[in-house]
Amino acid sequence: MVAQSVQSGPGTRETRGRTRREQLTPEQTNARLEQRIRELETELANRPQQPAPAPRRIRVASPEKFTGDQDGQQILYWLSSVETAFRAEEYRGVPLDHYGKITLAISYLDTKPRRRYNSRVAQQGEFATYELFDTCCMQRSR
Repeated sequence: MVAQSVQSGPGTRETRGRTRREQLTPEQTNARLEQRIRELETELANRPQQPAPAPRRIRVASPEKFTGDQDGQQILYWLSSVETAFRAEEYRGVPLDHYGKITLAISYLDTKPRRRYNSRVAQQGEFATYELFDTCCMQRSR
């Protein structure tokens, strides 16, 4: 019966179920590791591209349209709903800058507050940040 020898990893040789360590110099170990890295990199480069993972979905109720009532509680509730919509977008992997947040928020303004928003922007220009938009909405409710 002939003993079979199988290579099972860098620096080891398996003979009849037992593992015996070969004595390798650091240069030999580095050469084997570099060779294995090249093999893995080639394998990775030749692997077919996998499609990007599907965006994460989360079911969130859309905010109700803000009717422009001067009730401070209604504006607080509406702003909270809009911020929940922001978080849902960011959870899906859609980062929102302040322009994205303002755009999403104004999409939930009813007719009268939308006209006020358009008038304000025409007179004073766009809001520089979402926080300024939020502050302006809060001041209008007082």
